[in-house]
Amino acid sequence: MDTTTSPDTRKRLYHVPLAIAVYLACFFFPALYVNDNFEPQWPLGLLISGWAGALELNFGWYANPAFALAVLTAGTRPRRAAWFACTALLLALTVPFHGYVRVHEIASRSPVTAYGWGYALWVASMALLAGGQLRVARGAGVALRAGLLAAALAVVAHVVYLLATGLALTGGPR
Repeated sequence: MDTTTSPDTRKRLYHVPLAIAVYLACFFFPALYVNDNFEPQWPLGLLISGWAGALELNFGWYANPAFALAVLTAGTRPRRAAWFACTALLLALTVPFHGYVRVHEIASRSPVTAYGWGYALWVASMALLAGGQLRVARGAGVALRAGLLAAALAVVAHVVYLLATGLALTGGPR
């Protein structure tokens, strides 16, 4: 099986560098705020220590390896990359369902009081990659509209959930 990417395939993969750029942009903004004093938590610190969330059945951090696998397989195995990207999006959307996050030390938990733009950009990068990969894997017709609609609906439903529960998505206290 030939695993090289054709010029046509490379043209269709414009969403991959865009998703990577949005993912990298999330590191410049606080991902979430904890405690009553709205102490910002930066994405790099959460990326380093987030794996420990699995100890409390918080698997949101595992969206990062799924995102990386989707990016690495985007050109050679588009269906597998679409599966990884959709998995990454679903895992990223589970983060707010856990009211606490491990910060500073692995042993301490702090309540999440707000979500920052770093978190919003992180989820947006997952949605962008999932929608684009569904387009590539299924063709540009109905699958494009269905994939992008599904990603947009997931993000909108997520923002509605955050607003309904009183968790801010503005980068600071309400």
